[in-house]
Amino acid sequence: MTTIAEDLLLLLTRDNGSNGLTVADTAVGGALLAELAGTERVDLDERGRIRTLDSTGTGDALLDEAMVRLGDQVGRKPEPAVQKVGKGMAKRAYEQLARAELVEPREHGALGVTLWTSWRPLDEEPAERLRSELVDVLAGRRGADLRTGTLLSLLLATDQLGRGLPKEARGGLTMREIKRSAKEVSRGRWAGEAVHKAMQDVNAAVMTAVFAGGATAST
Repeated sequence: MTTIAEDLLLLLTRDNGSNGLTVADTAVGGALLAELAGTERVDLDERGRIRTLDSTGTGDALLDEAMVRLGDQVGRKPEPAVQKVGKGMAKRAYEQLARAELVEPREHGALGVTLWTSWRPLDEEPAERLRSELVDVLAGRRGADLRTGTLLSLLLATDQLGRGLPKEARGGLTMREIKRSAKEVSRGRWAGEAVHKAMQDVNAAVMTAVFAGGATAST
């Protein structure tokens, strides 16, 4: 089963390899932190700071690496920890998806030197299934859970709802309705108090990074 971080990339990655994320590592870090909190690997103490509940292996290399990195962030707020956890993890997530044969790498460069790698989806079915589940949540046909709630919160925070849910996948919902429902979901307590608090900081970290990236790009 894919992690929530991998699901986010599957939802956003197009055939040309682009994912639309200016802060992919931060978004992936947020997804990993949310999943670890939701599966009771980490928690927040009464001051809202990270603490470890269970340091045993998760069985997933991506989540295990995030756990190792979080070990250095114990006692810190989730917001500054997200970028530490996420550094370089978007590439790691794509590599894991490639091993599962859900994407394939494409190297780009010149004169025999690879300058960057893009990732082309090989199977649209997982993303289509995810979109159907997200639309059901947005339309009120099912309640949000850790996976769908985290995905909708991160799509909203990164301003990628439209990309993650293209027009043909929206089940008749307008973009205005999708944004309104996504905001309601992001405020919800679909996975416990600790995850709710963590997601507030995660969303703040992602939105701050998006804003900073946009400001940098415009200067």
